[in-house]
Order: sequence, then C-alpha cells, then structure tokens
Amino acid sequence: MDFGCAHGALSHRLVSTPRLAIAFLVAALAMTAAGAAAGAQTSTGTIVGRVVDEQDGALPGATVTVLGKTGLRTQITDARGAFRFVGLDVDIYSIRAELPGFRARQGPLAELGIGKSIELTLDLEVAAIAEHVEVSAGSIAVDTSNVTIDNESLTTRRLPGPDHRRR
Repeated sequence: MDFGCAHGALSHRLVSTPRLAIAFLVAALAMTAAGAAAGAQTSTGTIVGRVVDEQDGALPGATVTVLGKTGLRTQITDARGAFRFVGLDVDIYSIRAELPGFRARQGPLAELGIGKSIELTLDLEVAAIAEHVEVSAGSIAVDTSNVTIDNESLTTRRLPGPDHRRR
C-alpha cells in the first residue's frame, strides 16, 4: 500500500528509526559494560602465605609484618600458619616473620602490582638455646690455732711424715 511520495518517505523514516535506536542501545550497553569492567579493576593487591618450621609444619601465632611506603601492617598467623594482607597499595614490600623460640626471618622483597596477589611461604629455623650457668662458692674458714688429736687416732694410724719409711 502506497500512499504517495510523502507517505512513502514517512514510512521509510519509521522503519529506519527503530534500527537506529537499536544501534544506539547496543552501543550504550557496550560502553556501560566496558566502564563497569574498568571500574572493577582495583588499584591494590594482596600478599598471602604461610609461616612454617623446617619440617613444613604450621606455626600459628607468628607475627608477620609488611612494610611499604604507606607504612607498617602486622598480622598474627592462624592455626594453619596462614596470613593475608588485603588492599595493599601498589608498592615494593619488605616482609618479616617472627615467633619466640625461632629465628626471625626477613622474606624476599615483594613487588605488588595492580590487582595482583603474591603468595609466600616463610620458613623459620629453631633458635639456638643459650644457657648461662654461674657457680659461685665462698671459702671455708679453718681454725688452725686450736687442734686436738685424740690418742686413739695416733696409735691406730701412722701419719705420713719424715720418719714414716723407717720402721
């Protein structure tokens, strides 16, 4: 059905308008999705790990410290010897673990990038046990000015002296 030249042009515009609207809608959705993905990218990172002994046994209660340009953060390891530092700024971090009875361990420098996670295992060695024993004794005073010897001791034993070989 043709209504003439004017109506045909109107009909053509109505058909192309929905196509154009759909194209704009698809473009807007694509840009929104790209913006959401860019916004989801975080500018921080995570350092996770475990503190273990020389036999790979978990060390709960160890103090783990990370030091970066924004300062110092400390955590205590859980029952599995695990620690987790979340939301750290992009930086190079120094990591240290310590527990009484073990030698403190300075871990490797960790360079944390945007959205990255670094996993570490820090093994601690048993510290040498140092023991200090001090013995002191006072001198015993012996009174040599008054000596008593009973007669029986002299008759039953011979005391060494200059004449003990003569007999």
